[in-house]
Amino acid sequence: MQSIGLDLGSKESQTCISLNGKVTEEGRMATRDLRGWLTRQPPSRVIMESCAESRVVAGWAGEAGHETFVIPAMLARRIGVGARGLKNDQRDARALAYYGCAIDEPANSHLKSDEAYELHNLLGTRRLFVRQRADLVRRVKSAMRERVMPRVPRFHESPEFLAKLRDMFAEHPDGLSLGLELELEQIATLTEQIARLEQELTRIAGQREEIRLLMTMPGVGIVVALTFASLIDDPTRFASSKALANYLGLTPGEATTGFKERKTSVTKAGSPIMRSLLIQSAWCVWRTQKDAPLGRWVHRKAEQRNKKVAIVALARRLATILWAMWRTGRPFDAAMTKPTSEPDSTPLSAASESLPAETRA
Repeated sequence: MQSIGLDLGSKESQTCISLNGKVTEEGRMATRDLRGWLTRQPPSRVIMESCAESRVVAGWAGEAGHETFVIPAMLARRIGVGARGLKNDQRDARALAYYGCAIDEPANSHLKSDEAYELHNLLGTRRLFVRQRADLVRRVKSAMRERVMPRVPRFHESPEFLAKLRDMFAEHPDGLSLGLELELEQIATLTEQIARLEQELTRIAGQREEIRLLMTMPGVGIVVALTFASLIDDPTRFASSKALANYLGLTPGEATTGFKERKTSVTKAGSPIMRSLLIQSAWCVWRTQKDAPLGRWVHRKAEQRNKKVAIVALARRLATILWAMWRTGRPFDAAMTKPTSEPDSTPLSAASESLPAETRA
């Protein structure tokens, strides 16, 4: 079987066809034309590096009947992409094509389903709008301090409060500047758009059984559950909870040398957004579940180490419990454990005092 290496670009892409380690054809074409070109090729092994375009192009290759592999970007250098500081599109496409010929089972990135991809985009849009609104609110508060205006008990983004705030600025000797007026209008607009997005996310959560299942976990709300579902997409792609924790970057790093074992802080190799949300959920459990098994466990861990280490350990534990719940299809139950070696019977709760080692933080 021939191997096709694709070095994808936003406008143009480099192609390389290799048969038994020898280049038989090379070319350059518009990325949007790859769909037709792949259809005309005989069944091949198509290799490409993970990038913004890889999801769509991999779909085109699959539709054309090719065996498709998307190489994780972190592994690209190991297969010769950009080796020795010599990097150009032709070299990269050749390296990918040679890799497809030389390896029986090439590395492959998980490509999200259309459902997970759309959910990921919705959550990203909401996150962007919330951040923009927070920046604008800070600017308005700063303007109030500069004018030595009376402090409001709490800043609200409601239309009534924003109208009242506009009147306060208008009555001030410095008046309501054009910039402030536009900022207040933009806060109102973003608030309306965020409400629309949250309404849609709530609708999605209500329709998907796994989201409702994940939300039975203490400290896990709709945003955490949806983000977890959009990131993991398919829980069966992880062989164990350790693999999941590694994927999320919640396992300790290692800097062992000279036969001296040395553990470092967590690797932070995964999604920083998911880690941040899990940390927030862990703090929620810390505050509200002190008498529950999870709460007792994290407070005991804090006494042994320190609070921050305990919270990170709890975040990891929450992630593995969510994964186990999703795989088994059963809701959270702090009193339930079912130790077994079968992967599909992973314990639902890492909160219990007697848990298998694979779910312990």
